[in-house]
Amino acid sequence: MPDLAASALGPAGLSIFIINTDVQPPLSIFIKATMQKSSSVLMVESAAMAWVVALLNQLQSHQATLLSDNQ
Repeated sequence: MPDLAASALGPAGLSIFIINTDVQPPLSIFIKATMQKSSSVLMVESAAMAWVVALLNQLQSHQATLLSDNQ
C-alpha cells in the first residue's frame, strides 16, 4: 500500500512473530491479522508495534527487541 497524501483507507495485512526465551522450551507465537482501515504502510507498522508491546506486557516480558520489515 503506497504512502500517498491522498490515499484511500483500505485493508492491509500485518504479521507479528514473538519468540519468548524467558520460558523453557522457548515459546513461539505467530499472529496474522488484517487492519481494515489503513491509509499507509507506516500506519500498519505502527499498529503492529503497538499490538506487540501490549502482548509483551500481558506476557510480563521485561526485555524485548522489536524488528520491522518496513524500509
